[in-house]
Amino acid sequence: MPANFGRHIIYSFSALQTGALDGDGGCEATRVLVVDDNQDAADMLAEGLRLHGLEVRAVYEPLAALQEAAGFRPQVALLDIGRR
Repeated sequence: MPANFGRHIIYSFSALQTGALDGDGGCEATRVLVVDDNQDAADMLAEGLRLHGLEVRAVYEPLAALQEAAGFRPQVALLDIGRR
């Protein structure tokens, strides 16, 4: 894991809160999709993001994530990608 990994996550979270991830289009990042097969972890992360004013959906299966993304159209997706 890179030495600055934690700082990058904190910076990215701050950017989500302030809308700094708006890019050239000027829209604020407010819709976040959390995907994790660990339901407790996904729900806890989603709730923490909601407490900061973000609209969040949590899903626990890959196919459900694709279906949710098609309708919800998240601006940010946080994915737990496990290696086996």
